[in-house]
Amino acid sequence: ESAPDAGVEVRVGPNPFRDRVTVGVELAAPAPVAVEVVDVLGRRVATLDAGALPAGTHDLSVDGRAWPAGVY
Repeated sequence: ESAPDAGVEVRVGPNPFRDRVTVGVELAAPAPVAVEVVDVLGRRVATLDAGALPAGTHDLSVDGRAWPAGVY
């Protein structure tokens, strides 16, 4: 999936996931990164604030066990 900002690419896997999911973020330039997890109705379930990251590829490992089962 692509993020709305130019120069940003986001990948999520595995999909679907059970306990852990990796959010891969590729940045063309340094930028603050926050990933919002939303359910199918658009309700925010969690915000993952990674802070300011340098340009390049970053993998954020997320513990999804706290979220209710469902599609995100």
